[in-house]
Amino acid sequence: MTMGAVAEFRRVFSAGPAERGRKISPARAFRLGLAVHRVEVLPLGAGVMAASVVVSSHSWNEVLSVRMLVTIIMLTAYVLLTNVVNCLADRWLDADFKSRLSRAVGDLGVRRVRRLVFGWVAVIAVCLIWLVATTGHLDLVLVLGIGVALAFQYSLPPLHLKGAGAWQIPTVLVMVTLLPGLALVRTYDRPLEWPALLAIVGLALTVNSVFIVNAAEDVPEDAEHSIVTAPRAIGIFPAFAIGLGQLVAGAAVFCVATFPAAGFSWTYIPYLAAVAVGVMYLGRLLAGVRGQPLAAAIDVVRRAKSFAVVAMLLSWATVFPAAAVFANR
Repeated sequence: MTMGAVAEFRRVFSAGPAERGRKISPARAFRLGLAVHRVEVLPLGAGVMAASVVVSSHSWNEVLSVRMLVTIIMLTAYVLLTNVVNCLADRWLDADFKSRLSRAVGDLGVRRVRRLVFGWVAVIAVCLIWLVATTGHLDLVLVLGIGVALAFQYSLPPLHLKGAGAWQIPTVLVMVTLLPGLALVRTYDRPLEWPALLAIVGLALTVNSVFIVNAAEDVPEDAEHSIVTAPRAIGIFPAFAIGLGQLVAGAAVFCVATFPAAGFSWTYIPYLAAVAVGVMYLGRLLAGVRGQPLAAAIDVVRRAKSFAVVAMLLSWATVFPAAAVFANR
C-alpha cells in the first residue's frame, strides 16, 4: 500500500471535527444505524439469498438447519459490512446527492460507525470458524476472505474498485451475489453441484444488471472527486447496454441451469415476466439517454430511481422456478 493510500485509509476511518458524534438517544442512534446500514436494500439481499438457498438445497432439513441459519447470519453480516464501509468511505461524496447518509455518519459519529465495521467483521469470523469446523470446507475461508477484502477495497484504497472503470461491473457481480452464492453451496455436505452454481451465476447476472443505474446517477459527484466508475469510463449509454446484455444472458443461463430439474413449469411465467419488466426498464433508460448531453442523461437516470425495486423483483421472482427445482429433487 502506497503512502497516499495509507493516508486516505486513515482519513476515512478518522473522525473530523464535526464527525465525533454527540450524545443521542438510543432511538435516534438506532435510526441512524439503520441509515448507515442501508437497510432499504435488505429485501433485495433477502431475495437473492432465498433464491440461492431454494435452488441449491435438497431437503427441508437443509433449509431449516442450524448450519443454514449460521450461513444466513454470516452472509447478512457480510452485506451489512459492505454497506457500512461504503457509507463511511463515501460520506464526503454523499454530502451532495445522498446527504441523508452523510449526515447519518456525522450525527452517529465516525467512532461508532467504525465499531459497527469491526463488529460485523467479528460476526463473520465467528460464523466462518463454526462453519469450517462443522463442514471441514477450508475453502470457505478463501471465499469469505475475498468477500471481506472486496467489501473494503470496493470503496477504499489501494484498489478502490468502485473507481476501476469498466472493472466496476464484474466487481459488483462477484461481490454482491457470486461470492455469497458460492459460500452458501459450500456449506452443504456434498461436492459442488454445477447446475446449482450455474443457476446462481444466472441469478447474479440478472440481479446485478440494474445496479449500473445506481452508479450512473452519481456520475457528476464522482467526476468532482475523480472517481472513474464504469459509466464514467465507458459512457452511460454503453453501461446500460451492458446491463441489458447481462439481464438477458443471466435469464438464459438460469433457465438452462434449472430446466432439466424444473421441466415445463408454470413457475417460469412470473420469472420471465419479471425479466420482461427489467428489459423494459433498461430499454427505456437506453432510449432516454441515447444521444443526450451528460446533464440531460443524468436527469433521465435520476428520475428512474426504481432500480432497487426492479432488482428486488428479479431476485424474488427467481424463487418460483428455484422452488420447482427444489420440489423435483
